[in-house]
Amino acid sequence: MKMKNNRAGFTLVEMLVAMTASMIVILGVSQFMISASNTYKEVDTQVRVQMDAQDTINSVTDMLMEGNNVSKRQMDDGSEFYAVYYNLGQRDSFGNLYTFSSANQRIFWLDQNTHNLYLFHTKSTSAFNDAKSSANTGKQLLAEGVSDFEIRIKDATATSDLTEDGLSAGGDKTLLEIYVKMNSAKIARGKKIKGFTYKATQSCYIRNPIVALP
Repeated sequence: MKMKNNRAGFTLVEMLVAMTASMIVILGVSQFMISASNTYKEVDTQVRVQMDAQDTINSVTDMLMEGNNVSKRQMDDGSEFYAVYYNLGQRDSFGNLYTFSSANQRIFWLDQNTHNLYLFHTKSTSAFNDAKSSANTGKQLLAEGVSDFEIRIKDATATSDLTEDGLSAGGDKTLLEIYVKMNSAKIARGKKIKGFTYKATQSCYIRNPIVALP
């Protein structure tokens, strides 16, 4: 007596259908994982840029609050920078009065070619020239990816630019606003690549009495 074999295998069509369905599921999962990864990277980049901008503003604010004047100046090559002065009105050991060109200064300079914001610890504007050309160890990288940086005067309705004359001595304290605009993109061959941009502002007063620039 012959036994009937009921074990039927998969046909070629069934195998192809199963493989196709599996591939669709795998592709769907892969696309979801790629999308989730890209979203995470984008959010992480945004958070990083925001934190960098806030750290930069906090550092500038701390140094600005401890000064006794600040001005916006321009070098012969057209470079603009902000100088915070710390010992204006005092005299050196020879009795000479410290001026804007000899006082202890913290200088903030934005390199428009590399979008790097530099901090300089100097005692004169001539030392700043040396530092700017990397001939002085007083040059310090403060932040990267900065496309705009300003320290400006703020009142109830608007803001105005600082000048070489700095702040006026006496009277009410002047409210200052620090503004920074940062971009997540790197600079390649002098060209800015599109990326996430973040703008931040913060206001503060100089704690010490303002000393007029001589």
